[in-house]
Amino acid sequence: MNWEDLKTYLDYAKKAPTILGRRVDPVGTELSILEDVVNEVAKLTLAERDIAIPGITRAWKSGIIQGATAYFREKVKLDIMPLPYAKDDNLIVEPLYRPKIFGLNNFTATWSGVTPPAVVNLINYSLNLNKEMIILTDIIGIGPDFPALIQVTVDGETLRPYAVRKDFKASNVRIYELPFPVVADLTLRVDAQVESASGTFEYIPVGIHLVVGSLHTKTLPA
Repeated sequence: MNWEDLKTYLDYAKKAPTILGRRVDPVGTELSILEDVVNEVAKLTLAERDIAIPGITRAWKSGIIQGATAYFREKVKLDIMPLPYAKDDNLIVEPLYRPKIFGLNNFTATWSGVTPPAVVNLINYSLNLNKEMIILTDIIGIGPDFPALIQVTVDGETLRPYAVRKDFKASNVRIYELPFPVVADLTLRVDAQVESASGTFEYIPVGIHLVVGSLHTKTLPA
């Protein structure tokens, strides 16, 4: 993904209501299905407060999520169905907070014996071409040991590192918002720069996974 790709997705955002306009009664249209999934992950409940996750909220308002989804849906030519009712030949939209999407058992990074500052890998995933797309907008971090920076490499292109939002720092939670959504269809790598010799960091990737039903089935428990 590069700057031109982002412009392409924004162009597709204008066509998304038409491309994603197939009705799926009684839930509405394919665009409605996408919006429901985004709404599911766009808020974090903390101390009885609902906090909007900034990156995915901004990505939806800008149209990048709708545009990237419309682009991929047109590319694979498969109908979007709600997750519980999707078949192997449907396109599924799901949140990114399932570790098996990335071939992981959990979203926990543990390190020891390193010389800080050091780099710890969080995600290193090769996508199945034309069978899935990942839209990453934020990383929610859960302490006790927080990275100073997060760096993303998407489709082989390394982006500049970014830090935690200064306006949101709870005692045990941090939100790392990507300046622009990352849309991956080849590879996705997420690294963290840590400043302690040892520690543990739990994290939750925020965004959308578009995946062909037959591939999704392979990531479910046997």
